[in-house]
Amino acid sequence: SQVGALTEGQSVALVTFPEARDLGLIDTLQALLGDRLIHLVENVQPNPDVAQLRATYERFWQQASGCEVVLAVGGGSAIDTAKALIVGTDSGQFDELLALLATGKTFTPPRHKRLIAVPTTAGTGSEVTPWATIWDSQQQKKYSLHLQCTWPTAAIIDPDLMLTLPAAVTVSTGLDALSHALESIWNVNANPISDTLAVSAIEDIFDCLPLLQQNLASRELRSRMALAALKAGLAFSN
Repeated sequence: SQVGALTEGQSVALVTFPEARDLGLIDTLQALLGDRLIHLVENVQPNPDVAQLRATYERFWQQASGCEVVLAVGGGSAIDTAKALIVGTDSGQFDELLALLATGKTFTPPRHKRLIAVPTTAGTGSEVTPWATIWDSQQQKKYSLHLQCTWPTAAIIDPDLMLTLPAAVTVSTGLDALSHALESIWNVNANPISDTLAVSAIEDIFDCLPLLQQNLASRELRSRMALAALKAGLAFSN
């Protein structure tokens, strides 16, 4: 319902993961958004790579340039893909974006979309940071995307969306959150706010993740882990 309220009167593009259709997420969102949903990207793969992103990006700007909001529903890869999509170039060509990222300098894109992030994992915290990583496996390098416009304008945390996560993904994404919290502590920009969030996240993850691994259907443990991952993401962004 929050998705409907946050996008009321606005056209929406949905970015999600391949299994979302079988899980009923796409049907739910289509029913919620109706004809406001004008574009769908449902083939997001882990660790967004330029080989796949190029076609997705250019199709988005050709077919959905009039949309106002991009809704990312999924793990860190879906949210990172959405962050790349919302940054428009003059030409609508992906290679123009890559050239800007390759300079390593910040820039102001000529156009961009608003991003709403709905994580389905308790992991990367990408829903509360501006950062996205774009991989180029062929060239063996990666690009870091972080602009003012890549901050999500809203994040919706719903632990019920995490109930279907298998054990291996639950643990690996939980360890991702743990690593972000640990990195926040030894980062040169650490401060009392980020330290407080990070320490709290670390304590919660150590306490909660082993229990969750043994009881994947627990709503209470999913909620606790979602909050811990959110705190880790907030520590990282602060």
